[in-house]
Amino acid sequence: MRENNKKRRGKKPSESQKLNTSFIVQKVNRKLKYEVYSHYSKGQPKCACCGERDIRFLSIDHIGGGGMAHRKSITKTGSIASPSTLNRWLRQNGYPPEYQVLCMNCNCAKYWYGICPHQAELDLLIL
Repeated sequence: MRENNKKRRGKKPSESQKLNTSFIVQKVNRKLKYEVYSHYSKGQPKCACCGERDIRFLSIDHIGGGGMAHRKSITKTGSIASPSTLNRWLRQNGYPPEYQVLCMNCNCAKYWYGICPHQAELDLLIL
């Protein structure tokens, strides 16, 4: 039995072991995403702008901008942090208040145009 274990230790993981590990990592990351997004949404994950609830479309937004620089600063290599790495960082740092959940449409519009069309519509209604 011991010799069998010694032989296995030196071997690379099998394809099924790799797939199983990958599945576990994906499950952990999905659970973390739900936890982080629920925190910033104060309940069910949803876009702070338009109310989109499909978590597949949601992302974390740096409210004051500077998201790219921040995502580079939290990695050891200076590469851009993955969404999962950012989610871990947010949890480990006590959920800093300068973040919000936006859907990708609202997040991209905010980046490209400086304001989301939903907010622009609200501004026009108020005037």
